[in-house]
Amino acid sequence: MKLTYDDPLSNFAFKFNLRRYTKLLELAGAAVAAPESATFNGITLPAGPRVVLRPSFACTFEELKGKVSKQVKVGAGSVLIVEGAGVRLESLVGRCRLNL
Repeated sequence: MKLTYDDPLSNFAFKFNLRRYTKLLELAGAAVAAPESATFNGITLPAGPRVVLRPSFACTFEELKGKVSKQVKVGAGSVLIVEGAGVRLESLVGRCRLNL
């Protein structure tokens, strides 16, 4: 079965995955921009920051809180992929595209 973004199941999965890591960053103390709507091929989707936190960065929420500073501000168009045990987010501000 091939899913497209107009399928209810894939649209739900997209929205869920979009907010999962950004919400964890918010709970850890970072400021994360709210998703804005964007239309792609006639389909309107939330287009907020794209954030992926790999398990090698933080396995637990307590570990995540210890690695994210309150000075971190992730903009709406940001793409952030974080992996590695020695990585800390200390002063990230605005729109960014990082693979750490």
